[in-house]
Amino acid sequence: MSRRKVVVCLLALLLAALTAALPAAAIEGTSYSYTISVDGNWIRTQDTYMPGAIMMRDAGLNQPEDLFLYENTAYVADGGGSRVVAYDLETGATREYRAEGMITPTGLHVDANYIYVADYDAKVVFVLDHEGQTVMTLGKPETALFGAKTPYAPRKVTVDFKGNIYVVSEGTYQGMIQFDKSGEFLGFYGSNKSTITFTEMLQDLFFTEEQKAALFNRIPNTMYNATTDKSSGILFSITQLDPQNTIKKHNLAGTNILSMAGELVDESNFVDIAVAENGEIYTVTETGLIYEYAPDGSLLSSFGGRSVSDERNGQFTVAVAVDVDSNNNVYVLDKERGFFQVFYPTDFTVSTHEALASLDKGDYEKSKALWQDLLKINGLSLVAHNEIANAYFQLGDYDQAAAHYRIANSKTGYSESFWEIRNSWLTRYLPLVFLILAVAIALLVTVHELDKHKKILAPVQRGYRRFAEKNRWYDDIRYMKTVVRHPIDSFYYLKQGTHGSVVSATVLIALAYLVFIISTIFPGFTFSTVSSKDASLATFSLLFLVPLGLFIVGNYMVSSINSGEGSLKNVYIMTAYALSPYILFTPISFVLTYVLTLNEGFLVTLTQMATIGYAAVAFYLGIKETHNYRVPETIKNILLTLFFIVMAIIVFAILYLLWGQLYEFAVGIGNEVKYRVGY
Repeated sequence: MSRRKVVVCLLALLLAALTAALPAAAIEGTSYSYTISVDGNWIRTQDTYMPGAIMMRDAGLNQPEDLFLYENTAYVADGGGSRVVAYDLETGATREYRAEGMITPTGLHVDANYIYVADYDAKVVFVLDHEGQTVMTLGKPETALFGAKTPYAPRKVTVDFKGNIYVVSEGTYQGMIQFDKSGEFLGFYGSNKSTITFTEMLQDLFFTEEQKAALFNRIPNTMYNATTDKSSGILFSITQLDPQNTIKKHNLAGTNILSMAGELVDESNFVDIAVAENGEIYTVTETGLIYEYAPDGSLLSSFGGRSVSDERNGQFTVAVAVDVDSNNNVYVLDKERGFFQVFYPTDFTVSTHEALASLDKGDYEKSKALWQDLLKINGLSLVAHNEIANAYFQLGDYDQAAAHYRIANSKTGYSESFWEIRNSWLTRYLPLVFLILAVAIALLVTVHELDKHKKILAPVQRGYRRFAEKNRWYDDIRYMKTVVRHPIDSFYYLKQGTHGSVVSATVLIALAYLVFIISTIFPGFTFSTVSSKDASLATFSLLFLVPLGLFIVGNYMVSSINSGEGSLKNVYIMTAYALSPYILFTPISFVLTYVLTLNEGFLVTLTQMATIGYAAVAFYLGIKETHNYRVPETIKNILLTLFFIVMAIIVFAILYLLWGQLYEFAVGIGNEVKYRVGY
C-alpha cells in the first residue's frame, strides 16, 4: 500500500472517531414551526428550534411535575418518587434530595442558597439547602389576614431577588401567597380580575340582595404557575382559561404590565412559563406546544406538539414544565415518559434574538439590517414587520416605519409615525398654506365687494335660479340643507308635497348608501375597523339597505294600524330626508380619519356621535310630523317599528335555514329517484 493511501485511511479513521465521540446537537425537525402572518393567520415559518438530546431517560423518574435549571444542573420535582433529583448536564451525574414529610413535590425554585419545593399533598413548601438539609417549612399561615377558609395547596413556588417567596396555591383566588425570606406571611400578590357576564349584569340590576347572595360567588380565575425572570427579577404568571391574558408580567404592585396585555396569541391550557436572559418568554401547553414570545408579548413562533401514535423526539405525551438556559436552549419535561428533551435554536432563531437584542440596546441600524434579512426569508411575518418598523421609527425614517406598521396592522405605531410625518409636513408647508388661505379670503372679499356695487355675479345668480326652477329635482335635493336647519317645518312641507319627491328621495338614499360604504370601508388606516381588501361590498350593502327597507315598510305598517296619517310615499320621502344630517356631516368625520392621530381620535368620535344624534332627532321629528303624532304616540311608533325590524330579520333567518334543509331534502329525493330509475 502506498504512503498516500495509508495517510488517507488514517484520516478517514480519525474523522470517524471524532464523529462518533461528539454528541449530536440536534436532529431533523419532527414538527413544523409556525408564526402569525400580517393577516393575523397562522403560517408555517422556517424551523425555529430543533429537537436534540433526551435526558434522564434512565433516572427512574415517576410522574415528574416540575423542572428548574440552575447553573449547569437541572432539578426535577419527581412527584411520584417523593423526591427532587439534580442532574448534572455535563457529566450526567444525579443527586437525590428528600425531606421528612415530603409526599408529592410539584414545584421547584433553586437559587445560590436554597432549593424551594412546593409539595401539594403535604400542604407545605420545603426550603432545603444544597446539602439536602431542611432549613424551613412553610405551612398554611395562621394569621387572620390569610383567612381560615382560604385553601392552602401549594402547586408551584418562585422566589425574587430579595428572597421573598411566592406560592401558587390551588384554589387560592386572591393571588400568589407571599412570604418573606424568614417565612412570615406578607399577603397576597397579583390577584386576577373577575369578569362579569351579560347575565350577571342583568342580575345586578334586577335581583334583590337575598337573590344575589344565593348565587355562586363571582371569583376570579386562580393562577396556575409562576416564575421569576432570572435576569431582572420580575415575576411572571400563568392563568388558564383567561383568553389573551394567559401570561402576565407583574410590577411591584402585582399589576400586569405586559405590553400585549389583552392581545396575546395564547392557549387556554398553558402549564408552565420560563423567561430567557434577553427577555424572551417561553410557555408550554399540556399537549406539548411550545410558544416563544418577544419581551413585549408578541408571538415569535410555536413548535413542538403531542405524540399521538408513536414516540417521536420533539413531541410529548404530557408536557408539564419548560425552562431555558443562557444559550436559549429550551428544556421541556414530559410527565408520562419521565424525562426531558432539549431544543436547540436554529440560525433563523439566533438572528431573530440578535435583532431583538440590538433593538433593545439601541443599535437600530444593526437591528434594521437583521430584520431586513429575516423578511427576505419570511416576508409575511407579523413580528418581523412590527419590529423593523420600530427600528425605522427610532432611526427617524417615519415613512418606512408607517409603511411597515401598516403591513403589521399596528394602528398605535402607525399613528405615532403619522404624527411625526404630519408634523414635518406642517413645518415645511404651513406658511404656504396660510398664504393660499389669505389669498383665497382676499379674493372672496374682493368678489363680494364688486358684486355688492357692480353686481358682477348677477348673471350667474339668474342662471342658477332659472336652472333650479326648471329642474325641481335639483331644488328638492338641495332642500336637505333646509331639513338640517329647520327640521320641524321641513318635514311638514315634505308631507304636504311642497318639497320633495320620490325621485329626489331615491337620490338621497343612493347618496346615503355611498356615504355609508365609503366611510365604512375606506376610512383612514388609523381609524379603520375592517380591511378594504377583505370587505364584502354585498355584505355591507345588505347591512345598509335591508334595515332601511324594513324601517320604511315597518313604519308604514305600524302607523296604518295606529292612526298614522302618512302614506307609504310620505314615509319613503321622510326617511330619505331624515338621512340628510348623515349625508352632510359624515364626510367631515371621514376626512378627519385621514388627518388625525389616535390621541386626537376623540374629535372623530365626537363628530360621528353628533351626526348620529342629529339623524336620530331628524327621524323622530320626521315620524312625528308625517303621522301627526303626539310625543307618546311617536315613541310607541318608533319602538314598534324597531320590534318589527328585529322580528323580520329573525323570520328571514329561520326561513333561510329551513330553505337550506328543504333544498337538501329535495336533492336527496332526486338522487334516490335517479338511482332507482337507473337501477
